[in-house]
Amino acid sequence: MQPIKNRFRELLYSLSGNGGFSMVELIVAVALSSIIMIMIYSSNSIILNSIKNYSKVSEFYREYNLAYYRIDKDISSVFFNTGNENLVFKGSSDDGVRSNSEISFVTVAKNDLYMNYSSDELTMDSDVKLVEYYLKKDPSFPDLNFLIRKEFILYNEISEDFEEQKVKNFSEESILLKNVKDLKFEFYSGRMEKNWDLSVLKRLPQTVKTTIIINDYSGGEHTFSFISKPGINQ
Repeated sequence: MQPIKNRFRELLYSLSGNGGFSMVELIVAVALSSIIMIMIYSSNSIILNSIKNYSKVSEFYREYNLAYYRIDKDISSVFFNTGNENLVFKGSSDDGVRSNSEISFVTVAKNDLYMNYSSDELTMDSDVKLVEYYLKKDPSFPDLNFLIRKEFILYNEISEDFEEQKVKNFSEESILLKNVKDLKFEFYSGRMEKNWDLSVLKRLPQTVKTTIIINDYSGGEHTFSFISKPGINQ
């Protein structure tokens, strides 16, 4: 065993020249270590960025799906009664490159309980609501908009003082989506129309096509479209 140890020491001695490491060898070792550390850091950085990007993509589609669900549910629950001429279903679009559509209609939503602070009692919120969807400019990004939803709680049936009721009972604006470039509503009843007014046409469209153009977190443009069928109690 002793001769083997001596030969191993001789081999190390011959490799190192004088039994130690030269400056060149130390520099090479440090350089190799640095390269390995950079490779490890780069790999970790790529993994972390991938996770971050995936989270942003997931959040982008989650926000769109929530907006889609809200709009589709409201339109699908449009309330129309031929005996009430005050009911509203009105949509319009601009004639320019961007549609900048807006729509308002009466819809039926699930009742909610809220606190009546004047009597300290829980009160049943009306399930009949006037809903409006429209775009509002984003002050931080002039080319982009907020998709706004606003609702007006119809505590009683719509009456002659409808405009006065709206002023009193409209909710605050709710931002459904950010970074929206355009919003377009199209109304189908034999053919596609970009404008619809229930008070004039006396009927609901058969379907409503909603198109939303939105920028993602990296500035990429996406176009989403879906079709809703309005109308209960027709």
